Amino acid sequence: MIFGAIEILLTIPDNCMKNHKTLMRLLEQMACFLKRLEILFVPEDVPYDDATTKMILDILVELISVFALLTQKMSPSDTVILMAKRYIRKVFTMVCGDKEIEHMLRQLDELTSVKRFMDTALARYETEMVERLQQKRERERRAERYRTWLSSPDSLANQVTVSDAHHPGTSKWLVRGRVFESWKSSGTLLWITGKPGAGKTVICSTIINHLRQWLHISRLSAALAYFYCDPTDPTTQSYPSLLGSLLIDLSTQSDESENILRKLHSKYKDGSRTPNSADLTQCLEEMLTIRPDATKYIVVDALDVMPTSDGEPSSREKTMELMSWLLGLGIPGLRICVTSRPEDDIGQVLTPLASHQVVLDEEGEHREDIAP
Repeated sequence: MIFGAIEILLTIPDNCMKNHKTLMRLLEQMACFLKRLEILFVPEDVPYDDATTKMILDILVELISVFALLTQKMSPSDTVILMAKRYIRKVFTMVCGDKEIEHMLRQLDELTSVKRFMDTALARYETEMVERLQQKRERERRAERYRTWLSSPDSLANQVTVSDAHHPGTSKWLVRGRVFESWKSSGTLLWITGKPGAGKTVICSTIINHLRQWLHISRLSAALAYFYCDPTDPTTQSYPSLLGSLLIDLSTQSDESENILRKLHSKYKDGSRTPNSADLTQCLEEMLTIRPDATKYIVVDALDVMPTSDGEPSSREKTMELMSWLLGLGIPGLRICVTSRPEDDIGQVLTPLASHQVVLDEEGEHREDIAP
């Protein structure tokens, strides 16, 4: 479609009214394509990745080259021209997250040649995108080094596995409900309880996907850290593993948080020694209070999987003490979500702390989700 459009445009003389309808149809097709691209790029329950971002960027680069030719053949005030520019701006901003993109698109009216356009604006923004991807990969490599040092599992693997396994639309009733929306905007602790097999982990995955997409689209100054206590994986069933995983998640989302973890890494001889829990807890507090008003979400699935007999206090007790302590800090933007079975020891600690609670066994829409 793209190369065919360019070939047609190059054969049409400037301001040739005889071909105006052809140009209009081409612009309408571009606008419809961009509308579909917008819908495909922001489904609430599908996480985006670098490969998807780069693919969409490449498509937009080609589309804008067509658009640059169109602006020479038609009046800039044509309704369809304006509609196509609006969709280009919306989708490009969604992909790149760069406020300067609007300035770049405004310059379309001033461009006199495709060569100038491609050699300046497009080349600059494509280079910036590549640099961002490289910086992200380098940050991920450092995160893997910290993960090895702290012996912390990568919860992203759990998230991908659970997301791929459940049916589309499952648990949407929760993230669209008033309880969740209230917690997301102004709550402290959301405690979700359910019997074995109630689908708590699927719900947790839906919440994480929803928050990731929402934070990406809204461009809020916020962070999301999560941890799956997996009954089939012993490496996810200890307090140090949970604490280290939360620290690594937060460190990948801001330079300030990474600097805090880097200092701790240096303190322990560049990772040659194992840090104690007190230093890790202090590190977490520093990360969460860098910008106290910025929202930070912490999601922990299956707290009941944490053992109760692996020490005094146990990993489960330490985790609940951590939740209580974090909420006691009074950090305005801190939101914690925990899922678990309704066990007595967990209820005794979390019930007084919870600003919001969902009991899955009492939710009719949830029963429909898990019905055979």
